[in-house]
Amino acid sequence: MRRTIWYLLMIAGLASLGFFLHRAVGLVSHSTDLQELEENHAALIKIEYGLFNLDGWKSIAYDVFYDRIQNFEISESAYDEVNVEMLSYLRGVYKDYIKSGKIFEQVFKEAEEKKTIPPLMLNVFKTSLPVQIENLEIERQLPGIARVLTNELKKREPKIKSVLTSELSKLVGNSDTLIRRDIRMEIAQFYGQDSIASTLGFLDEKIKSEKTSFHGSSKFAFLFLLALIVFSMVLFLVFREYRAWVIGYLSLVSLVALYIGVHLPMIVIDMRLNSFDLILFEKSLSFDQQSIFFQSKSILDVTSTLLEGRTLDLKIVGILVLCFSVVFPVIKLVMSAFYLVIENLRNNRLVKGMIFYLGKWSMADVFVVALFMAYIGFHGLADAQLTAIEHNKTGFAVETTNYTRLEKGALFFTTYCLLSIVIGIAIDYTQQKKSSRNEN
Repeated sequence: MRRTIWYLLMIAGLASLGFFLHRAVGLVSHSTDLQELEENHAALIKIEYGLFNLDGWKSIAYDVFYDRIQNFEISESAYDEVNVEMLSYLRGVYKDYIKSGKIFEQVFKEAEEKKTIPPLMLNVFKTSLPVQIENLEIERQLPGIARVLTNELKKREPKIKSVLTSELSKLVGNSDTLIRRDIRMEIAQFYGQDSIASTLGFLDEKIKSEKTSFHGSSKFAFLFLLALIVFSMVLFLVFREYRAWVIGYLSLVSLVALYIGVHLPMIVIDMRLNSFDLILFEKSLSFDQQSIFFQSKSILDVTSTLLEGRTLDLKIVGILVLCFSVVFPVIKLVMSAFYLVIENLRNNRLVKGMIFYLGKWSMADVFVVALFMAYIGFHGLADAQLTAIEHNKTGFAVETTNYTRLEKGALFFTTYCLLSIVIGIAIDYTQQKKSSRNEN
């Protein structure tokens, strides 16, 4: 009867383990999709497309000056000054060119050279010219002419604005001959969107939905993992004669936890400018949310990045990380799963060395401590840098947000580390118990 219960429980346990593995694969796939969405969203709002974008500043400057030009009006007092200056200018022209007769000198000179007018009549014109100019009373009409010209200038004020706007477009407009390819449009086209704004809206909604779903899935997976651990502990305490099999089962559970831990992101570093405002010509200018820095990496992502590095030292570090956090733990767990069950493995020195000595070289516990220290350091550094940006003394209004956080990969990897320690203690305890019974 006891053996039957054990077999039934083990069948249920293996079925549960298979279900857990299935959910783990789905969770990793879900995490990859969410990670891609967040990376694309961060790529769309990079600070180089906002605050550090020259074309963006040119567009803002154009809007500011265009608005100033359209609202520009010449006051009546300014037109009075224009009228005074215009009258002064006309009087100067009258005195220097008309009253002095200088404006007619060229006419008389050409007439003398070409002899189109008889010399006697030409002398009469020259002699009578000052008197005729006085009779025209041009000087008395100058104030009226100045007012007419000033009024004509006032009527053409819209034309002046149009000319200024045209010149502003030439000054601020994009005169570059090179055609810039905005790589963000490739992301927009990938999601079937026709603009950056619509893509951001689409991604915001998508990320929000996917995060809710992912957090629910990861919570379920972690609770299911805890249930399997509790199930294994109960079996370990109740069915003492099958403890070797329980340890093997727990090793497989731990192996799935390791699989999730190395695939899911460990730390997300996400620093953003929520807003950037400044006042230019009494007009408030602002930029939308911008990403200063974004990285979301799992252990395998980091390892892959290091191995793809150009220098030898990066490749060496990548190999060490891969060995200490993936290869050694997997070998230890696989060997632990069958060590107490198969007698040939218990008597094999190589296998024994892998379990009891190779496990020490995995340094998983040290890795977890380093992970949390890295999180504390990155989070503190990000906070310090963003606080310095916010409390600038340049007159800019800046609001920043630090979204740096530990991700679900850290939770599952830490759980694996604890399980690995527990499995090692359980193997040692079970082996000692079996040895003492054999001696007795």
